[in-house]
Amino acid sequence: MNHFKFLLTALIIFISFSLRDNSYSQDFAGSADHPVVSRYKGSVIKKYDQRQFDEYNLLLGKVVHASGEPGNKKITQSKSLRGK
Repeated sequence: MNHFKFLLTALIIFISFSLRDNSYSQDFAGSADHPVVSRYKGSVIKKYDQRQFDEYNLLLGKVVHASGEPGNKKITQSKSLRGK
């Protein structure tokens, strides 16, 4: 009986891998590598976005639990970046 369970489990795993979506093995449509930065071997671009101007909040310190509700977190240090 254990042999049957093993074969059934192996068959289910084999089928799930053979039916999986292969879109993750290809780069996101319209994406491109930066001309100066090379990519890790075997990596793919899953999401790509390029903007002329944007803002980003760069975390420079720890994220700690703040008092109050559970899950409420506080950033100890950050810097707002803007530009191209």
